[in-house]
Amino acid sequence: MHPHIPVSFLLTLLLHLQPGSAIAPLLISKRDYERVSAPETVTTAPSFFSYIGRSISKLFRRKPDPPEFVQPPAVRPTPVTLDTLTICTWNIFRFGPNKFSVPDPLIVAGKNVTRLDIIVDQLRDCHLAVIQELDDKTGSVAERLRMELQKRTGNPFSAIVSPRLGIRNLEQYLFLYRDDLLTAGVSAVFPDAPDPAQRLFHRQPYFTNFTAKAQGKQLRLLRGALRSFVIGTVHTVPTRAVEEISSLVAAFDWAAQTYRTSNVMILGDYNGDCQYVRARDWPRIPLWTQARFAWLVPTGTDTTSMTTHCTYDRAVNIGNVFNSTLVPGSVEAPNFPQKFSLTPAQAKLVSDHRLVRLQFQMTKRKATAGPRKKIKKLNNKFNKQCATGTEYRV
Repeated sequence: MHPHIPVSFLLTLLLHLQPGSAIAPLLISKRDYERVSAPETVTTAPSFFSYIGRSISKLFRRKPDPPEFVQPPAVRPTPVTLDTLTICTWNIFRFGPNKFSVPDPLIVAGKNVTRLDIIVDQLRDCHLAVIQELDDKTGSVAERLRMELQKRTGNPFSAIVSPRLGIRNLEQYLFLYRDDLLTAGVSAVFPDAPDPAQRLFHRQPYFTNFTAKAQGKQLRLLRGALRSFVIGTVHTVPTRAVEEISSLVAAFDWAAQTYRTSNVMILGDYNGDCQYVRARDWPRIPLWTQARFAWLVPTGTDTTSMTTHCTYDRAVNIGNVFNSTLVPGSVEAPNFPQKFSLTPAQAKLVSDHRLVRLQFQMTKRKATAGPRKKIKKLNNKFNKQCATGTEYRV
């Protein structure tokens, strides 16, 4: 080999003789290349020189630049906004799988709504609802109601179901809450005595602590207001209503100590009126006589769906937060029998109780619950008239 002839030059000449080479089109004109490479019918095994040529071509071929990655714009989550918190309590009579039976007895009676339709209609505006008299051994009842609420309102709901409680005729409690607005904490049953003869309650109260979700400015507004609180519920035995309502003092103290907060409210079916708690009974009920407890549902509010007029369902709290944030005039018991044109017998197919609804401002402000003496006077007047059988209207 001539010492002045580079090896690359010789390789180029050799590749020029191979029409199938990948580099050949770079060394000859397009017309000559098409003429040389025209006979495509000849199929031969790739030669050694073709292999060398393709390898060299790959080494010097410029790889295309990858497409430029464009970062999508960040989607900022919509902040949770909550001006008022609606808390509800409802004793749904024997709330078990039979409430969803088909055909629904209201449809059979000629109504255009089912019992489930009415229950969802009453609960749809509640951010937090506590329900008594649940009979749900499999968990299907609570889940069905939760899914229906979520489907019909478009809002996310979560459910907390208590253990089956009671000495006889076991029942459960149900908490339904908007999990986009509230975060649930620890749930607990009041630790009553194991001996039925020494128990304070036939069905122990059930508690859960909640924290309001908020961001930015609203989070600052919630500090010191209705941000973190404990909700309890109870269903007293009618014939032992006075004793069990009195025992709620111990349940309040236990909850305040357990959850380390004074913001505790117990809602539920107290059976706290008419023939079960008469006017003469109130002075011996410490939950009523001690000034640290506030009764937010005044006696005179009809919480029944029957022909009676009694305030069986109550909401009692300790601490200043619930008192200072209660929206004036927000305590109500919607009359669902009147709304859906139901007779008392038809209304009882849904429940013999009405839902009770309370609204709380999510910022701290002056107390709006009204003077306690005035509420006491109303309660005493109502109970006296209830005891004598006369009708009383607020």
